[in-house]
Amino acid sequence: MACLTAKELGKKATDNIAQCYLGYEQEVYVNKRHPKPFGESVNKGLLDMLKNPNHTFEQARQAIIAEYNHWITYFTEGEGANNFTTINVAANLRYNRDGLRLLGDAAATL
Repeated sequence: MACLTAKELGKKATDNIAQCYLGYEQEVYVNKRHPKPFGESVNKGLLDMLKNPNHTFEQARQAIIAEYNHWITYFTEGEGANNFTTINVAANLRYNRDGLRLLGDAAATL
């Protein structure tokens, strides 16, 4: 899981040595005023896989997307939707979510 790596490193890795690669094709935004949703979203899939080694990378990707969606909703419709700043937080979370890429064998496990 790293930003700016899915375009080249992820493709080269899955072509040569790795079964699959999960990462981002652009920079990942982090918000200093609201770091928790960004950290929890980025790390959700890996933490789930560590708890359950039978989870596939596709399940990890789906968990990450669900976590992003949870926080996007929180900052647009939920308790966190209270001013213009939180709309920007949601937009950055959406940007990160949409840049997540899974390359190679989605059924691979740890």
